[in-house]
Amino acid sequence: MRETQRERPVLVGVDGSDESDAALDWAAGEAVARRCSLRVVHAFIWPLLTQVPLGPSPYGPPEGGLRAAAERIVDDAVRRAAAGSPGLAVDGELVTGSAGTMMLSESASAQLVVVGSRGLGGFAGLLLGSVSGHLAAHAPCPVVVLRPAHALRGGGGGVPATCVVGVDDPDAADPVLEFAFAEASRLGVGLTAVHCIEPLPALYGVPVDVTATAAAMHRHLSDAVAAWQLKYPTVRAETQVVSGTPGRVLSEMSRRALLLVVGSHGTGGFRGMLLGSVSRQALHHAAAPVAIVRGATARTTT
Repeated sequence: MRETQRERPVLVGVDGSDESDAALDWAAGEAVARRCSLRVVHAFIWPLLTQVPLGPSPYGPPEGGLRAAAERIVDDAVRRAAAGSPGLAVDGELVTGSAGTMMLSESASAQLVVVGSRGLGGFAGLLLGSVSGHLAAHAPCPVVVLRPAHALRGGGGGVPATCVVGVDDPDAADPVLEFAFAEASRLGVGLTAVHCIEPLPALYGVPVDVTATAAAMHRHLSDAVAAWQLKYPTVRAETQVVSGTPGRVLSEMSRRALLLVVGSHGTGGFRGMLLGSVSRQALHHAAAPVAIVRGATARTTT
């Protein structure tokens, strides 16, 4: 019997840092909205290293030691999530291994992975290191990365309610658009689909006129968005075709968004988003959580 999407949990990696708490709060909200359970995981790499004492010191309190500290991280995270979302089913586990390897393994049974941008322990340097690239490129489900300032959901604090999705090729954008519409619906916000036309160098001092190209792309993008609008009629959606580099445009638009959604290679999102300069710029400077969606993995499993 095949597992349904609702039976799959939202997975969150924790390490006791502020970034971890932000990711935990966001993940709990997602689990409630998706009506599924929340799975909390902390990767504990010390048992793999030889001659590293894991238990309490003979001269310290019995509750001391690396293993006890790691167990407290999981216990505290589970309590925080349960207290903040009464009725939410939460389970936590201390797993042995590196953060990237264990989170990727755990993601095989999740519908969404949520992690902090950087923190302590196993998730340090998550955005720009090998962990983030490996997880975002290979996790069989969407991955959301956020910082402490992103923990607050909703349109408070003067932030307009919108979800921004970057689209490179409308013909291949169904996975990112599906995820973005579903998130906008869950959050109760509007959606803005954006395509960037990078400025071309002037020819013999004469600027290149891209008016016709922009108009054609706007129609193309609007058609792609309209198809998903029919499935999510309560989401107010708009399309924009703007001049500029994707990284800079998305970073700026994220300041007015609750979520920025991008695709990985060949999924209708901006190409090079994971590994190139666009990725680094957007993930460094995005003022909203960033969701990375890989192809058909965004689709609902039934």
